[in-house]
Amino acid sequence: MKYSLRELYFYSVSFVMLLILVLGVYQLIDAGMTFWEPRYEPPVYESKLRLEEEIRQKYPALEEGEIKERVERQMEEMAENEKERQAYYRWRNLVRAAALVLISLPLYLYHWRKVRSGGAKSNLD
Repeated sequence: MKYSLRELYFYSVSFVMLLILVLGVYQLIDAGMTFWEPRYEPPVYESKLRLEEEIRQKYPALEEGEIKERVERQMEEMAENEKERQAYYRWRNLVRAAALVLISLPLYLYHWRKVRSGGAKSNLD
């Protein structure tokens, strides 16, 4: 059985698009599952001690209560930034996976229908 160059092209593109589609569906499921995963919380104690020491070195004139207040405020800001960062990456991964599926699916279907209908055969045969 001899295949034309056109048929090989359609089979090859169909195969590659099918692989990308499967990868996209896997990534879509994986990205969707991350919305139910527990969020990462950085270790507070070590960060708090390090931050407290940095503030003491920067501002030696501050009283102990002011240092504790600044540490708490900065720890809250860091926690909020981390939550926002995690949410951003979760949504970004979900959109990326959806884009893979939305782009590869029509391309796969088009090329595979051409192969199945015989439209991939060359008129030169």
